[in-house]
Amino acid sequence: MFRKYWRNGYASDAVKILLRYYFNELRYVKVTAHIYAFNESSIRLQEYLGFNQEGKIRNMIFTNGQHYDEYVYGLLKSEFDV
Repeated sequence: MFRKYWRNGYASDAVKILLRYYFNELRYVKVTAHIYAFNESSIRLQEYLGFNQEGKIRNMIFTNGQHYDEYVYGLLKSEFDV
């Protein structure tokens, strides 16, 4: 539907703005994200932003006739580089 806007950096820019607010204004020290294994774009985005994979919950969701894992990603304020 909106594929012309994909891979232009809009999502990473938006998440960076939110992370700045989250860490600097709200003063949190850690953020986590839960992503299903089939969502490769979101996995790449988290890794691009510096998130580290902290865990995997096996066979968490069943969709399209298949079980998928859920990955847990985390980012500390001290690791946030923007």
